[in-house]
Amino acid sequence: MMITAPPFDLTFPHRRFNPLLGTWVLNSPQRSQRPWAGHQVEDIEHSLPPYAPDCPLCPGNKRVNGVQNPEYKDIFVFDNDFPALTDDPRTFKAPYDALLKIEPITGVCRVVCFTARHDLTLADLTIRELNDLFRVLTAQQVELAQRYRWVQIFENKGKVMGSSQPHPHFAIWATSYVPSTLWVEHVNQKAYFLDHGSAMLLDYARLESSSQERVVLLNDSWLAVVPFWALWPFEVLIVPTKRHIPRFEQICEVELNELCPDAQQIAQEVRQTVQRFLPIRDGMARGSIPGRQPGLLANAYAHLPTTTQVCLHKEILVSL
Repeated sequence: MMITAPPFDLTFPHRRFNPLLGTWVLNSPQRSQRPWAGHQVEDIEHSLPPYAPDCPLCPGNKRVNGVQNPEYKDIFVFDNDFPALTDDPRTFKAPYDALLKIEPITGVCRVVCFTARHDLTLADLTIRELNDLFRVLTAQQVELAQRYRWVQIFENKGKVMGSSQPHPHFAIWATSYVPSTLWVEHVNQKAYFLDHGSAMLLDYARLESSSQERVVLLNDSWLAVVPFWALWPFEVLIVPTKRHIPRFEQICEVELNELCPDAQQIAQEVRQTVQRFLPIRDGMARGSIPGRQPGLLANAYAHLPTTTQVCLHKEILVSL
C-alpha cells in the first residue's frame, strides 16, 4: 500500500480529519498572530518540597480516612479513598421516557504514586524507574481487565486539570463499560481494517515516518508524533512502527527498552518548552471487547504527555 504525505500548503484556514474519531478539527493558523490581551498563565504551581507533612500521598502520612501510608521508596498503589466508581451494582426501574436513559455501572479507582518524592515529575524519573513504572501499570491493567471491560490509566497534573493533589501520581479507572470516545475509535479502526486490510495506526506511522514533518522521536520500534489532527497546542501520540500490538503486556523487552527513553525525552522536552508546573494530561488505556476480532481495538498507542494539554493562554475551547 502506497502512503504519501499531503503535498499542499496548510497555512490557510482549513479543517483536518481525525480518522480515529471520524470527526473534523478546525485549523486556523493565522489566528496565532492576533494580539492577545486576555489572561495569561505565568505560574500554576510554586516549587514543591521533597516531602510535605500535610500531603495525603507522601510516605508515612495519614490519609483523610485515617489510613497511614507505608514508608514506600518507589511505587505505591492503593484503592482511591474517594472513587468516582464503585464495585457496588445497583438495580432500578428504567426511566419513563426514551430521552432519559440511565444504566448502572461498576468500577474500581486506584492511585499509583510513582515516586516517594513530592517534588518530582515523570521527566525526573530515570530510564530504569520508568521501566519499573510501566511494568507496574501494565500489571494493574492485566489484573483489572479480568473483571472490567475497560481500564484507563492517566495523570492529571495541575489545578487547572482538576488534580486534587500535587504529589506525582497516576489514576486508574476500571469500568464495566467502554467509554464512548474509545468505542468510536474501536469502530473506526475496525472499519479501516476491513476496508484496507491493514491497521490504521501502523499505516499512519509509516506515513509520518516517511514525511518526517511532525515526527518528535523515531526509533526501531516506536514513533512519537504530533498528530495531523492535533487539537491541543502540545499533543504527542506514540505508536509502534513495526507490528500491531493489541495489548500493552504484549510489548516485548526490546520494545519496552526503546519506549522508556522516548517517554523520558518527551517529558523532558515538554518541560523545557513550557513551564514546569503547567497543566498536563497523559495516560494509556487497555480494553476488552467480547466478540471482537483480535487486535482491532487499539494499536497499543498512548499519548505521553494521552493528550498533553498546555494552557499558556487561559481560554475556553471553541470550534465549529
